[in-house]
Amino acid sequence: MTKTIIGICLISVPALASGGEGGISEGALLAAKAVNFLIFVGILVYFLRDAVRNFFVSRLAHIKESLELAERSRQEAKRRLDEIEEKMGNLDQELEAIERTARDDAEREKQRIQDQAAREAERIIEQARSEVENMKRHAIGELRKHILELAFAQAEQDLEGVAAKDKNRVFDDFTAKLGAKP
Repeated sequence: MTKTIIGICLISVPALASGGEGGISEGALLAAKAVNFLIFVGILVYFLRDAVRNFFVSRLAHIKESLELAERSRQEAKRRLDEIEEKMGNLDQELEAIERTARDDAEREKQRIQDQAAREAERIIEQARSEVENMKRHAIGELRKHILELAFAQAEQDLEGVAAKDKNRVFDDFTAKLGAKP
């Protein structure tokens, strides 16, 4: 094959070198140019076919790899989109759950505060009752003391004119009425 191509090239070169003066018609000249072009293309194909094939094979592999990468990226994007849409769909439910939890927590806190306030109020009331009771006992004791002082003062005034013997008898009767023993 190589010898054929080289032979054709050698034959066509002298025909073209004549430049049309030797009686070659324009059609023959055009045919010779076409043959030269075909020979040139044949030589290019012969020498460059491996390089061209390798180029196109690597280009095809690169394109396939790019398509596979694009497909994986598309699938990953679709997966993420589905996840986001699912989260968005569940967002209303999550918000309702959060709101419900917050309401429940607030209600429990309110109840705890009310219970604590009721216990504190009961403690304060009980303390006040105890203080009132203590003050009442103290006041009654002070009142009794004061009444006794007044009664003794009145009795002394009444007994000033009574004899000593009668004073002791009146004093004994008075203390007996009060519940005291001489």
